[in-house]
Amino acid sequence: MRKARFLAFLKRTNVAAALASGLAFAGPGCHQHYHYYNTDPCATGAPMPSTMRSSVNCDPQTSVVDGGTTVAEEYSPLGSTEFSTNINKIASSGADIVFSDLVGDQIVAFYKQFKEFGITAKDIPICTPITTEQEIAAMGPENAVGHYTSFNYFQSVDTPQNKSFVERYKAKYGKDAVTNAVMEAAYFQTYFLAQAIAKVKSTDADALIFEGLPGQEFQAPQGKVKIDEKNHHTWLWARIGKANEQGQFDVVWKSEDWIRPQPWVPYLYPNKTCDFTDKRVLDRVKKPWSAEKNRSGTIDL
Repeated sequence: MRKARFLAFLKRTNVAAALASGLAFAGPGCHQHYHYYNTDPCATGAPMPSTMRSSVNCDPQTSVVDGGTTVAEEYSPLGSTEFSTNINKIASSGADIVFSDLVGDQIVAFYKQFKEFGITAKDIPICTPITTEQEIAAMGPENAVGHYTSFNYFQSVDTPQNKSFVERYKAKYGKDAVTNAVMEAAYFQTYFLAQAIAKVKSTDADALIFEGLPGQEFQAPQGKVKIDEKNHHTWLWARIGKANEQGQFDVVWKSEDWIRPQPWVPYLYPNKTCDFTDKRVLDRVKKPWSAEKNRSGTIDL
């Protein structure tokens, strides 16, 4: 059975801007949190429930320094669109924030039912690292107003590159079409690949992985991005968006600069790192695929 995604109900802490890392959510004063997760490990490319749960509960900025507490957690089967029982629990929990890791059609159903129960973002905001303009278009902006999302990119990002990106996208797909962080990532990744192929003059996988892609930079709609030379993850920007009545996000916080990727967060995984320049990794991944299936750059410290 494919399992669930996660919801968290959180109680009184200064949640500050930790939302920007996808761990918790911005807001003044103290907050109590209610968590809701989908437990299917194969559901999406979104953070896995166990990782997300650990991040929300263990991040020092949200749980230790600011004294946050989790008052409840809920897990919903993947594909489930009935949340009345969960929402009743949220309403009576005393939570100040709901942290949601729901995906796909579940997002639309949950937000709609949340509003139907008479709960607004002024009462208990939903905070998530997943909901985009696409889901808001599907549910109707009135169901999302005031709720928060943490992402690298929003359609409303004010850069010359994004203005051009949005204009060209709407010219092709219609004035009501919306962009989102997922398609923006696919867009700049295509340029990364093209630049890497041009650099090594080959489409050989190992040539691209070890020579072509590391260090590649591109002026993306979100801002300048880069593939890290050591861990092969991407330097990205962090933003917090608050959904408005037009179905877009008002950016209420953003990082001062692009952020170096950390595949293994030191607070949660102090004994792991990812480094494709390390000899131990190179000795493993440069073996033939038939001899070594583990192509990860992860190593134990």
